Amino acid sequence: MYEVASKRVNIVDCEVDVIEGSAHLKGPRPCKELTKTNQAAIIRHLSKWEFSDPKATRKELVESLCAFFKSKGMEVERSCIPSIIVERRYPIEVLSYSEERDFYELLGRMLWIHEQYDSVIGVLSGVMNPEVAEEIQNSYQDVFMDDEDVALMLS
Repeated sequence: MYEVASKRVNIVDCEVDVIEGSAHLKGPRPCKELTKTNQAAIIRHLSKWEFSDPKATRKELVESLCAFFKSKGMEVERSCIPSIIVERRYPIEVLSYSEERDFYELLGRMLWIHEQYDSVIGVLSGVMNPEVAEEIQNSYQDVFMDDEDVALMLS
């Protein structure tokens, strides 16, 4: 019997009948605890993601992120804009930073994605200078203020 509440499955009672002579039956499988996926959980996962090449292309970053989220058991769709969509609901736009215009391109894409999906996570990779990172953070906050459905991650 399965009790279902708030998109969470709890195994209440489980009986397993093993038929003798059935080599294909391996017994009960361990139950994987289901976790609630939301934007905060995705951001927590992203904060643990590491990509060591600061000059990586957008394609390399997307491939790495897709593999990362799939390793966490999440569904990932590749797209154009946004770069990926996690769990069919959370858009992530990824760009590699080499000059100031890259940030403004990301910001423009994030504005469009936010309008389409009501949320967005932006990832800007390759920001090595702390002063530039602070400038980017200030510009981001000027545009999105305290919108909880928008996040920017610098790596």
